[in-house]
Amino acid sequence: MCCIKPIELNRLKSFIRRAIAIQPKQAVFHSNLGVVLAGMERFDAAIESYQLAELLNPNSPETANNLGGALHSCGATSTALDCFKRAFLLNPTMPMHGRIWLQLLHMQPQSAGAFHVAGRSAV
Repeated sequence: MCCIKPIELNRLKSFIRRAIAIQPKQAVFHSNLGVVLAGMERFDAAIESYQLAELLNPNSPETANNLGGALHSCGATSTALDCFKRAFLLNPTMPMHGRIWLQLLHMQPQSAGAFHVAGRSAV
């Protein structure tokens, strides 16, 4: 799934963990660790990293979006949809949110109603 070789992902993971040990309150480090763990298809661990990143910085649309992707990969579609909505609210101009959101809405017909923000539809 990931285009980076496993050995490189392990190196990145080690590097980011060292950075976290030095500056444990840097949300971006935890979020980046989540990206690496998701690339290794370790989604449960990635979710933990993204959740910690969100605690440290709840205003990151990238982290909310990535958390949604990891949750979706674990089958938690409803919770993933909440993350994608939050990512959209934090930054409605990120084009990836709308595309993923539409895919999830097609998988959840009961959620087919459009989500509206300031008079605009997010889908």
